[in-house]
Amino acid sequence: MDFKRIEFIFLITFLSLNLFLAFSYFQGQAETTQLPESSYLDNIESRLKEEKITIPHDFSTQEREGYYLSALPTNFEERGVTKNARLNDAMTVVEDLENVPIVDISKKNVRQEVESFVTNSEDIAERESYTYSSALSEPPYVFVYTQSFEGIPFYDGSSKLVITLEDTANDRLTLSQFSQTHIEDVEPLREKQVLITEHDAIVTLYLASRIPNGATIKQTTLAYTKIFSVRGKDVYVPTWLIWIENKDKELQIEKINAFSNSIISSGMSEVRKETF
Repeated sequence: MDFKRIEFIFLITFLSLNLFLAFSYFQGQAETTQLPESSYLDNIESRLKEEKITIPHDFSTQEREGYYLSALPTNFEERGVTKNARLNDAMTVVEDLENVPIVDISKKNVRQEVESFVTNSEDIAERESYTYSSALSEPPYVFVYTQSFEGIPFYDGSSKLVITLEDTANDRLTLSQFSQTHIEDVEPLREKQVLITEHDAIVTLYLASRIPNGATIKQTTLAYTKIFSVRGKDVYVPTWLIWIENKDKELQIEKINAFSNSIISSGMSEVRKETF
């Protein structure tokens, strides 16, 4: 393939990506939830409590900034990460525990000992790029680590390390499974933009009747989530994620585009018994 043809393909890819982002932005602007100008929702916490909705805290009105990001999925096969692992589609490492030394962990210090394992284990590729996620973890059995960009984590299947433990004798735990995905060459596609606040996201869900009476808002977090892929690159957008538990103890995870203030999960909420 000659140079001019390669140059032409890259130009078309670049223009297509920018056209898609422009379309997504203006579509999001059109679908943006317009918050009422009246002050009756300024104290959304009181409105929720009137409807017997439990909240974790007063919601922040602090503004943050973020980007559209692109990244490449790390190809573990090309990196030769096969010593003690098997690979799913070259992008996901699932560790073969038969070749890993037994990990014996005390329940009293499980968080610290898992952290030590992640920090020091040579079986975890790119281990220095992951940070513990309390929002996604379920101690003492499941510990999730994610990558981040300028303080905002990535929350989806393309960029996480999952450590799963199981009980053994004498109130101890051992490693049951761990898997990891990873992204690299993370870069902004556009200039930094102001994001909607946590308070705005909650009001949007409330106005859209996505918070049932008697529910519990378990937690909220701002994170990057993947919206699409183009020619091997993934594109991410800042997203407010809201964990809501209904009366039946089902956990629904609402996702709100932090640029446009529009609900990403159109139609049905994402209902799960466990996180991601």
